[in-house]
This record gives sequence, C-alpha cells and structure tokens, in this order.
Amino acid sequence: MLARKDTAGLRCVLLAGSRAVEFWTRDALVAALDCNPEWMTTAGADRLIQELHELAADDKAGVRDEAQGILSHPRPRKEQARDSDEQL
Repeated sequence: MLARKDTAGLRCVLLAGSRAVEFWTRDALVAALDCNPEWMTTAGADRLIQELHELAADDKAGVRDEAQGILSHPRPRKEQARDSDEQL
C-alpha cells in the first residue's frame, strides 16, 4: 500500500496498524513506515507530515490515533541537523 505513494495507501497502513492483534504484525507495519525510502529525503518527509496531518482528522479513530501518535514523536536530532545542512 505504501508503494502507491498517496494518502489513501498510508491510511490503509495506519488502519491496519490500529487493528493489529499480534505484536509482530504491528512491528512489521511500523518498520514499513519507518524504513520507507520515500520519506528519507526532506521533500519526502514533508509530504509524509502533510499526509499525517490530514489523516490526524480522519473519520476512523484508529487512523486518527495512529497518525497523531506518529506526529507526536520528534525526529532524531541527527536528522534535523542533516536537514538544516541541506538547506544551507
């Protein structure tokens, strides 16, 4: 679903994560989100954040909660430093 590179695909993954019963299923979904190469660039990360903000107001509580949870985690400091260096 993440290969779609759109909000609908991300929404499906967030919904699946919110309904995952087994911890390994949840871990696999979180890993797919965390390791998606599309979001490793500044532009990709900006797109992800924009999509998450949209999904944080979704009709489904599971999607909303997952999106809000991801948005509440600050990015590691080394990523912020790398992004600052790229903008110079």
